[in-house]
Amino acid sequence: MSKEVEDTPPQFRHYLTMERKLLKTPIEDIPLEDPPSDDSHITAMELEEIANIQEEAKLPYPIMKVADADPVRLFTSLAKSKGLDTHEELAREYSQEWNKIAYDLKRKFNRTRPWDLMEENEVGVKARRTKSTESPSYPSGHAMMGYGLAEFYKAK
Repeated sequence: MSKEVEDTPPQFRHYLTMERKLLKTPIEDIPLEDPPSDDSHITAMELEEIANIQEEAKLPYPIMKVADADPVRLFTSLAKSKGLDTHEELAREYSQEWNKIAYDLKRKFNRTRPWDLMEENEVGVKARRTKSTESPSYPSGHAMMGYGLAEFYKAK
C-alpha cells in the first residue's frame, strides 16, 4: 500500500483512483482561492462565525445526521413529497463526483478543521466529528454537494 493510500482514511480511498464521467472540469480549472492561514485574523473571524451559527442552529439533529451521512436523501425525500421524479440513481452518480471534486480540493488546500484551531483563537467551536470530518476542512464538501444537487434538480 502506498503512503498516500495509507494516509487516506478508508472512507475516502476510492476517491484517489475514481475517474469522473459527468463532471469533467479539471481540478486545476476550478477557480478557488487559497484559504486564509490558520493564524490569520480572517480565520479567527470565521471561527467566531462558526460558533455563532452553531448556537443558532435550527435544524433538528436527526436531519443534520441525514445531511451528513446521505445528503442525496434530503433531496429525494423532498422530490417524493412533491410527487416529482427523484432521479435518484443519476443524483447519486453526480453526488459521488461532487464528493470526488471536494476531496481532491481538500487534499490540495489541506486546511485545518475549526475545532483544531479553537484553543489558540479562544473560540468555542463544538467538535462534531463524523466519518466525513476525517478530511481537511476546505472546501466544504457538504456545501459543494448541496449546491451541486440543487443545480442538478433545477435542471430537471
